[in-house]
Amino acid sequence: MEGIFLKQNTMEYFKIETLEELKQAYNQLKWHPEYDLQKEIDAFEILGHRSIRKNYDGYHYIGSDSWNTIYDTEIPSPLKKYNVKCKGVEIDVYDVLKAFDVQCPATQHAIKKLLKTGKRGHKDAEQDLSEAIESINRAKQLRNE
Repeated sequence: MEGIFLKQNTMEYFKIETLEELKQAYNQLKWHPEYDLQKEIDAFEILGHRSIRKNYDGYHYIGSDSWNTIYDTEIPSPLKKYNVKCKGVEIDVYDVLKAFDVQCPATQHAIKKLLKTGKRGHKDAEQDLSEAIESINRAKQLRNE
């Protein structure tokens, strides 16, 4: 019975290294309603929590590596789905956006869709292209406001 209980209550986790990754995780994942971003930032900065854990209840939490048990599973970071190697260095779309100083969030979104069109696993190329067009149109609206 104990083994069954532990298996049902195992968690997946992935490691984060920066506050930016934490903010990205907070925007993209389902967090427990009692948590807010500032509490997570405090845990990251003060307590040194560096793992994002998906609990058996479906919510994400930030935790320390010491919380991970032998029954938990480390997974690749879902935040790094845009990583590629370029001239021997691993970069992601956020590095590119920063390097080119792309400030408009709608333009950033369109570029992300275009760089990995249909290759992120959950949307096909047609859907990504349609969403990129919507984002470009929104960028044009923002520019005219």
